[in-house]
Amino acid sequence: MTTRLGNASTARRRTSMTSLIGLLSVMALVAGCACSAASPPVHTDPTVAAIRHVIAQDNTFGGGGNPFSRVVVDPKRADGTSLSAATKAAIVSELADLGDVEVSTSKVLDGEASIQVGAVVTTPTGVDIKVNMYCGNVCGLFATFTLVQWPGGGWTVTGTRGPIAVA
Repeated sequence: MTTRLGNASTARRRTSMTSLIGLLSVMALVAGCACSAASPPVHTDPTVAAIRHVIAQDNTFGGGGNPFSRVVVDPKRADGTSLSAATKAAIVSELADLGDVEVSTSKVLDGEASIQVGAVVTTPTGVDIKVNMYCGNVCGLFATFTLVQWPGGGWTVTGTRGPIAVA
């Protein structure tokens, strides 16, 4: 009889241990699950969305955030027209999480980047914006980015159009 109780006790312990391991496994999966990834920032100005994309993703360093100690955005577009006051303010406020981003004509040093944007060109599916980035003797990027506006009003980059130059 003692043997039988020992077997039942061992079986109960084994069942309890299996249940505990199963429960811990499920809890570890749930705790490690990135079930609700943070939404990308919503920009009501497509120029700001294009600049964010270049700084944080297509920065020629493999993406993953801003690799530059400072980013200077030219206050004039490539066609010579000035960025609007609203766009300048949005660049500074909406890109603050990316580090030191300013709108000025300051020269850039090694480790810094200079960005100039082109005109916002309306297309049947959204807009195109040319972006030129020069990374102080280290790299450069010249591309036309396509952007779409979502129902909530925010703009996001969906790809590129035409030639791309990366140095």
